[in-house]
Amino acid sequence: MSLYNQLFGVDPLAEYYLRVIGLKRESIPCFRDCYLWCEKTGELRICLYARIGGNNRKDYRTALETLSRNMYWLSDTDDDFDPTFCIIEFSIPDDCRDDIESLISTGEAVMAKVPAERWRQLIDKLKKGDVNDPEVKRALEIGDKIFAQVDNGQKVIKV
Repeated sequence: MSLYNQLFGVDPLAEYYLRVIGLKRESIPCFRDCYLWCEKTGELRICLYARIGGNNRKDYRTALETLSRNMYWLSDTDDDFDPTFCIIEFSIPDDCRDDIESLISTGEAVMAKVPAERWRQLIDKLKKGDVNDPEVKRALEIGDKIFAQVDNGQKVIKV
C-alpha cells in the first residue's frame, strides 16, 4: 500500500465515482484516490488522483491518452505539492448529478480536500507535535515502520 493511502486512505465512494464516469480502478495505473471536488465556480467534479504525473507521464502516456478520451474528461494537471502525481478532473454525468447531490445533502458524500492541502495540513500537525492527534499518531507509526526497515539495512522499504 502506498504512503499516501496509509496516511489518508481512499474516499469511501471512490469505486462509485469511478463507475459513474465509466472507469474501473484496476484500469488506472498508480491509482491513489477518486473523490468529489467543488470548483471555485461551484461546479462539482469527480477527481482521480494517480501517480502518473510529472516525470512519470512518459511511462504512462497510453493510460493518460485513454483517460483523456473519456467522455467526461475535463483536464489533468500535475499536483502542485508532488508533481509525480496528477489530478484528472471529470464532469459529473447529467443522469447521476441528482444522485450525487443527494449523497452530499445526506452527508454520505463529502467534498474532499485536494491532496496537496491534505499533505500540508498533516505536515503542519506534525510540526506542532500533538501526538494525541489521530492523524499525527498514524503518521508517526508509519514513519517508525519505515525507519525500522532502514535501521535493519533493508534496501527495499515496504510502506
